[in-house]
Amino acid sequence: MKRLLLLVGVTMMVLAVLPSAASAAGPTTAFVAADASWVSSGVTVAAGDDLSIRAHGQAITGPLATFPGARSGPDGQATICPDPGGPNDLCNLNGEPYGALIGMIDGTVFVIGSSYLGTAPASGEIMLAVNDNVGYHADNRGGFAAQIHN
Repeated sequence: MKRLLLLVGVTMMVLAVLPSAASAAGPTTAFVAADASWVSSGVTVAAGDDLSIRAHGQAITGPLATFPGARSGPDGQATICPDPGGPNDLCNLNGEPYGALIGMIDGTVFVIGSSYLGTAPASGEIMLAVNDNVGYHADNRGGFAAQIHN
C-alpha cells in the first residue's frame, strides 16, 4: 500500500511540473511559396481563438523587368491589388498590397503582413498565400516563412 501511495504521489509531482501538451508543441512554421495560390499551414483554429503570426522573407509577384516594384516583404508592395493596369480585376484579397502575406480560414480572407496579433476570424484550417491577381501566381518567386502561435 505504501508503494502504491508513493507511486501515486511521485506521478502527481511529475505531472505538475511537466508543461502542457499545447505549450510543449510550440509554434508551427509554414513556408508560403509565392507561386502557390493557397498553402496549408497545418494549423486548425476555432473562431475567437487567440492567434499570433509572424512572417519574414521576400516575394516577387511578377517579372521585375515589367514590374520593377514587384519585390516585397510580407507587408507587401506600394501597389494595391488589383492594379487598374493589371491582368484582371480579381485578387486573392482586393484592396490590399500585392505581395502581402494573407490568410484564409473557412472562406474569410484577412491580411497578416509581417505580424498579425488578434483572434481567429472563423473556424477551420489556416490557409496562407501571397496576395496577387487570381490565376497569376505561376510567375511569382520566393516566399515567406510564417510562424503561427495559437
